[in-house]
Amino acid sequence: MSEIYIYDTKYEGEDAKSKIARVRSHMLEKGVDVLETFVPEEVAWLLNLRGSGAGEEFADDLKKFTPVFICELEITSDSVILYVNQEISKDVACYLEGLEVSVKQKDLEEREINIEEDMTLISELMMIKNDVQIKNMKDVFLNDGIVLTKFIYWIKNEAKTGSFTEIYVKKKMEELRSEVADYVMPSFEIIPAYNESAADIHYHVTEESNKVINPEGLIMVDTGGQYLRGTTDTTRTIALGPVTDKMKEMYTAVLKGHIDVALAKVEEKTTGDVLDKIARKYIKEKGLDYKHGTGHGLGHFLNVHEYPRRVFSKNTKIYENMTFSNEPGVYLEGEFGVRIENIVHTIKKNNEIVFENLTLVPYEKDLILEEALSEDEKDYLRDYQANLLRVFKDYLSDEEYKWLETQTI
Repeated sequence: MSEIYIYDTKYEGEDAKSKIARVRSHMLEKGVDVLETFVPEEVAWLLNLRGSGAGEEFADDLKKFTPVFICELEITSDSVILYVNQEISKDVACYLEGLEVSVKQKDLEEREINIEEDMTLISELMMIKNDVQIKNMKDVFLNDGIVLTKFIYWIKNEAKTGSFTEIYVKKKMEELRSEVADYVMPSFEIIPAYNESAADIHYHVTEESNKVINPEGLIMVDTGGQYLRGTTDTTRTIALGPVTDKMKEMYTAVLKGHIDVALAKVEEKTTGDVLDKIARKYIKEKGLDYKHGTGHGLGHFLNVHEYPRRVFSKNTKIYENMTFSNEPGVYLEGEFGVRIENIVHTIKKNNEIVFENLTLVPYEKDLILEEALSEDEKDYLRDYQANLLRVFKDYLSDEEYKWLETQTI
């Protein structure tokens, strides 16, 4: 059974009373008298509560890695009722009483939540992050970036032995991340996908599929962490030795779309499909495409795939202080896959929305065809790399830092 606990306002940046008042105001604007939500993330966000150990209670893989608890909630202009299927501690009961939230026991069943259809207007508020959340996320992405940079250095050297597997990579990633003080758990099952494994968008390594990694080709690693300060999600495609010209061509096409999204400037309320076209441009020029969204919302110590699940669509408008992924890819069945994923934070400058990278992890120089990049794209990579060298200087070993210096184009 999940433990329900209070999530400290120092991480969240807004107390639950304020959130309840904002939701009620939003309900009034929308003409909603009674709002019911069956989405655990919305309840956890609204009441500044989190849960642990809910993995066994949820069939959905993501829920195993989301700090929530089984619940439902009803809010009106003068009442809030929280339904749970377990006892709560005296501290949490006292806390909820102070919020004037009634707690009722109910035999709740598992619900399969559609992250687009089942989300309520609470999620519209959740997707806009406050200054405290953004600061905490920047701090935690620095820590996570250090972990991933050390990991990339490690795997490139380890690959020279050719004596380890995808599952070993998964365990190493978890070992490195667990050294961060406020780390709680992965934000999803770590995905290490070697060569043709990475061509499967939905690949998850098992004992049966577990591949031996050799000092050649590519490994795509999609990984994220749940920290008290926030949630992370990053994908890097890494060269482990000799690579083909085709691998470089595909990586560079993905990278160009990824960079051009990062450099884009749009008016507030621009729909995400404008960015989606930018991300897919160079891939489509090669007669290819990918069958997943270019970006998803990111929760704050909540679901790694938060509303809106498909940010880069005609149904989603871009606002200031959103956090979401920028992750184009190429997947060639039976050959290899390439994906590059950063989390970005939207900022308003001169009445335009620009994108700030929260992710701090080097790109793969050995896969970049520099002659295919525009000058703006080259400048982006140099600026990104210079920032990594500046912020990582005191956190990497001498050997790791010297390697990082070699990654500048």
